[in-house]
Amino acid sequence: YRILQDIFSWEYKINLALWWDTLGYYIYNLDRFSYCISVDIVRKLYDELLFQEYLESIFTRYTKIVAVSKVWNIIFFTLQYWDSETNIIIEIQLNIWTENQYEIVNFYGLELLAQDKSTLFANTLVDLTFKKILSGRDIYDTYFYFLHKFPINHILIQERTKKNLREYLVYLLDFLDKKINPETLLF
Repeated sequence: YRILQDIFSWEYKINLALWWDTLGYYIYNLDRFSYCISVDIVRKLYDELLFQEYLESIFTRYTKIVAVSKVWNIIFFTLQYWDSETNIIIEIQLNIWTENQYEIVNFYGLELLAQDKSTLFANTLVDLTFKKILSGRDIYDTYFYFLHKFPINHILIQERTKKNLREYLVYLLDFLDKKINPETLLF
């Protein structure tokens, strides 16, 4: 909580929004816990390096930074979780999708910008086909959003994949059929 509180106390917090499993768990009642905190960049950052240094100054107040990497325009911070072997992953999504939709949410008394349900679900669906390795949690999150009838931002699907919703869902089913090994999915 304190890390999120500090991140969203930044003078440029209007550029930031919650997304992914952080949002699903804390705001939309996703019933699985995650050691990942995901933040979406809403508008182009004036100085990405300054922002990264700001984040590092927050993280070192509470924990030790084990690693920092940048993959697919996402900055990943791996933080040591006290003295345990469990790490916290902080993801900063630098890709700006114009069709992402946001809303103000209350996070334990802190007003934050967050992807709306339709955007969260659309990004979850699209990201399934961008991952090299699918995990059980990726499939479970998708199942949870379908089960709870989250709307899908079909315009965002079009922006990210160049396919309409129906075309993308057909593609996704074929992709999952080829990619998923039921014997190893839970590992």
